[in-house]
Amino acid sequence: MEVPAAPEPTPAPIKEVTQVDVDAKATSTNSVMDQLRSDYESCSIGKDPIRCSQLALQLGRKYRQVGQDANAQKFLQAAVGHAKYARLAQFEVDALGELGLLEKSRGNVSGATDFLQQAVDRASAARLQTKWTDELEQLKK
Repeated sequence: MEVPAAPEPTPAPIKEVTQVDVDAKATSTNSVMDQLRSDYESCSIGKDPIRCSQLALQLGRKYRQVGQDANAQKFLQAAVGHAKYARLAQFEVDALGELGLLEKSRGNVSGATDFLQQAVDRASAARLQTKWTDELEQLKK
């Protein structure tokens, strides 16, 4: 006995972007952040400094990008600590650089310069290439 083929689904019509659609996207981002925070809390309990460094750096960077300075600072400083403990020079360099950008966005040129210089110095000591050198040079102009 032959099974009849399922009818092709009718494609959904293209809808216009509305305010509700934008809010839905923001909620999606929030759930991603919530998941990252949950993962970070789990790795903290499990004492996994490598994973914690990675997650804290991601969270700090995202919070900085959306203007949540206090959360950004908290997670970026945690990322530096985890990276130092695990001897992950690249994560430490990136977290220090992100702290520099955070201070720059706050208008604290001196603080930004300090963090960016630390990032460049740490990268140099670990013989890593870094994008923070360019950022530091632009800040000094």
